[in-house]
Amino acid sequence: MFRCNDGITVVCRLLALSVALAVAAGTAGHAQGQQRMVGAATATCPDETPPGAAPRFGAGSTARNYGAIALDGVGAWALRTPTGIPVNYQGRHYRLLKAFAYVLRKPPAAVTVTVASPKSVRLYYPSGTVWASGPSAAQIVRGADRSVSLAACAGLTGYTGGLLIEKPVCVTLRISEAGIKTRLVHVPIAPSGCPK
Repeated sequence: MFRCNDGITVVCRLLALSVALAVAAGTAGHAQGQQRMVGAATATCPDETPPGAAPRFGAGSTARNYGAIALDGVGAWALRTPTGIPVNYQGRHYRLLKAFAYVLRKPPAAVTVTVASPKSVRLYYPSGTVWASGPSAAQIVRGADRSVSLAACAGLTGYTGGLLIEKPVCVTLRISEAGIKTRLVHVPIAPSGCPK
């Protein structure tokens, strides 16, 4: 607490105000730090990878439509031994199962995809620049998050990435966007079944 003498009231009040602002800024920074630790990434239009073609749904397709978003790569996940990029980091073995994400909404919408369960699964959707540089295992593991917000851009919007897993499992994704009811979808990573 600051106590001001009558002779230096203005100076003292300015000092007290600056200390109060510094404390507020520190508190806000701490809150932001906690938010980052929860794990949430944002992919904006400069991060997108032009898909070239719209996803094709139906028999034999690897693309699945989840309303606001489509993931292309699900077919490879259904194999007894899921294909993907092996990622070995600090003695742990992961697999990055590629899934090109199509945002099926028009701008200015953004779709948020969150891993509802299990806690071990993460999403990795970096910018095209990061992919071009060939991310290391450390970059992939550290850059993977429980949640990613994917912006809808002009035209068909796509993002390159996938799911980082340690073992076959049923993954539950929460897909949400402003003003639309949140949707839960189950993605079976072979040979693990999901509830119907």
